[in-house]
Amino acid sequence: MRVATRRLRAALALFADVLPVRAQVFREELGWLGRVLGAVRDLDVQQEGLADMAAATAGWSAGARPEDHDPLAELSALLERDRDAARADMLGALDSVRWERLAKGLSAMVQQGPARRSVATREPAVIGMPALVVARHDKVAKAAKRARRSGVVSDFHRLRIACKRLRYALEFSSEVYGGRTARFVRQLTALQDELGLMQDAEVASNRLAELATGEAHLPAATVFVMGGVAERHRRDVDRLLRRLPKDLHRVGGREWRDLAELMEQRRVEAEAARPPVRTTLRAVEPVPEPAPTVATGDAPEHPAAVRGLTALPPPPRSGQGE
Repeated sequence: MRVATRRLRAALALFADVLPVRAQVFREELGWLGRVLGAVRDLDVQQEGLADMAAATAGWSAGARPEDHDPLAELSALLERDRDAARADMLGALDSVRWERLAKGLSAMVQQGPARRSVATREPAVIGMPALVVARHDKVAKAAKRARRSGVVSDFHRLRIACKRLRYALEFSSEVYGGRTARFVRQLTALQDELGLMQDAEVASNRLAELATGEAHLPAATVFVMGGVAERHRRDVDRLLRRLPKDLHRVGGREWRDLAELMEQRRVEAEAARPPVRTTLRAVEPVPEPAPTVATGDAPEHPAAVRGLTALPPPPRSGQGE
């Protein structure tokens, strides 16, 4: 459900120009829903990470005394309590009037369809999609350049988000191009997976540090194990930071160039096949000829005299009319 929410938000952003204005309100509400769902998912991932910590303490268990406590028991209980609270919030959100209003509003918008008077909604997808896809690819290329130059984890995370949005745009347009977006999508997915591993390791390391230094007051043995696992995550981040810059060539590789050429070719063909725009010539009324004027000598007569007025006002004296 979290992934579906994310994809729907991406679609509402991608096609904003041809959707009703209220679609962006739904997009913001889907962001709220995604955060509620994501909180539970993050704690699920942290609980799964306890298996790595258990492996780290396997050597201790063999020589442990019966009265010794499991160093991970306190941490496991803490994560379980946090997850129960997050799940309660999630269930409350899904039972709320806010969620019901969002679901009904989305359904009503889809059933109503596009506005009939909208010019943008009448444009064929094969003509409109290339600009949308290229704009997202430009953001990916820019983010990749910045991440390669800085080597900072947060910049690689921004690159991952840009890759995800570009991938969604290509998946949404797959049928327009007969599935020929798949090759480049595979390249993006591979890069996004590596970026995801880095982000997961970074988040896990930071989360362990927060728990170890927080108000939970975990036992010293538990904190020691957490520190060892956090260090292992940190080594994973460093390894990916060294390797990832070499993999960023996938962003503008041959697969992308072939796809961009295909999209442009299809767009040009569709433009050429469109019926010509019909223009209607409006009849222009003839300009009436000016009325004849009566002239005295070489000077033109005052217009009032033409209308039959015999008395004309004298010219003002010096200083009058200023």
